Amino acid sequence: MFIILMILDARTLIIRPPKLTVAEGSADSSSPANSATHEEDATSGQIKVSASVTGAGRGQATSLLGHEFEVKARKPGRYYVVGVYDYRSRLNVAPSGGQAKIMVELRINRKTKTIAQATQNSSGNKLNPPSGEFVSITKKHLISLQPGQQCKASLAVTAVAEGTQGNENANCLAEATLKVKEIQLKPSVFNLLVIY
Repeated sequence: MFIILMILDARTLIIRPPKLTVAEGSADSSSPANSATHEEDATSGQIKVSASVTGAGRGQATSLLGHEFEVKARKPGRYYVVGVYDYRSRLNVAPSGGQAKIMVELRINRKTKTIAQATQNSSGNKLNPPSGEFVSITKKHLISLQPGQQCKASLAVTAVAEGTQGNENANCLAEATLKVKEIQLKPSVFNLLVIY
């Protein structure tokens, strides 16, 4: 005779600023006339990126904040990585042309999931949201983890500004601010423990 007990690894791990442990950023521009900047503040949870092009070439900046979780479950399982954040962005392309783009990603270990993207490739100014104020967003992604496996989960934002091919007079800007409110590692199923 044996008894089957349902064990719930019910503890959802939640990390909020200022306890974020991962902060990374990069910036690259193709000429002194172009620019790319990034800022990471793990204490407040805020990240900023900006990229602009004046003339030809390209600028790109990426910024991310996150945390490295440790899975202490007894068996392999499936988990939701949940990102909760406030966000706003601006894309601007002058009449002389160019392309501006913003991408928001949920990065989990070595995998990347794009959760939002906006592109402006014609003359104009695009705000997201249209009010220009911060909007609160929650996104989640289902993953599989082994007992003891580390889970590095981050929210990342990238700004790209570039001149279109053959355009030596491009003038465009991409900028975004993202405030990480919390990152969760949430079990999705019960684990079975068999006791004889």
